[in-house]
Amino acid sequence: MTWTKEKQRLYNIQYRIDNKEKIKEKQKERYERIKNDEDFKKIKYDNQVKYRKEERQKYVILRWRSKGIIDSDFDSVYETFIKETNCWICDKEYDGKKYRKCLDHNHETGEIRYIVCNVCNIHIIG
Repeated sequence: MTWTKEKQRLYNIQYRIDNKEKIKEKQKERYERIKNDEDFKKIKYDNQVKYRKEERQKYVILRWRSKGIIDSDFDSVYETFIKETNCWICDKEYDGKKYRKCLDHNHETGEIRYIVCNVCNIHIIG
């Protein structure tokens, strides 16, 4: 008898159906073992932070591309964007409310010009 991926998949599905309670008990035991483990909590937290950072970067770069921004190295642009604390034009500190970061670009060529606050982006450059 040849064991194909499809047969394995069907076997796994049937096993989960037939052994639902057994699987549930094993999961419960595992959870009880690790729920108060400090190392597990730290690893879980670190993984969540790493995941959020990576996904955030992908989302921001995708949004820039959809707005027509063109660059050969978006990763370095993102790192520079994240590290900036003040507007390149008015030198105001970004507070996330009135003064938010914007990546200013030429709408015809897609070339990046500045990392500025939204106020400068609208009123000075706009």
